[in-house]
Amino acid sequence: MFRKSTLYSPLTLLLAVLAFGMTSPAAAAPVRIMPLGDSITAGPGCWRAFLWNQLQTAGYTNIDFVGTVSDGGGCNAGFSYDFDHEGHGGFSATGIADNNQLPPWLSAARPDIVLMHLGTNDMWGGYIPLQAKLDAITKLVGQMRANNPNMKIIVAQIIPMSV
Repeated sequence: MFRKSTLYSPLTLLLAVLAFGMTSPAAAAPVRIMPLGDSITAGPGCWRAFLWNQLQTAGYTNIDFVGTVSDGGGCNAGFSYDFDHEGHGGFSATGIADNNQLPPWLSAARPDIVLMHLGTNDMWGGYIPLQAKLDAITKLVGQMRANNPNMKIIVAQIIPMSV
């Protein structure tokens, strides 16, 4: 079940970033937003669809979700939304960083804002050392900054779980 409170924090942050960076909700060029993550971003959770809908409802209609992946409308939310994202089921922050997968995704998508919901798979099992996880996130943020020093980066809190 989708909980509205799950979306309010990212929505609030994103609205603040959009409002700070735009003179009006309808700026000349679309604001390019890359949802980046694992299956939570790629999969059936539909948070991207609900976020898209809430942004549109709030008047931010000149936005573009970007990424090399499209869910083709897999979320049956009852409204249209932008299908593009950079969510990859089973991927981890450490794996993406170790394999330098992010730079080509960034080059292809050219985001202004990255919504990073990544790290859940790194937490499972407790076999990845904490320092490796921190180094991976640091490397990914560095790659984002190298791609676009003015990029806004919003990092989601990992969903609480028992490991």
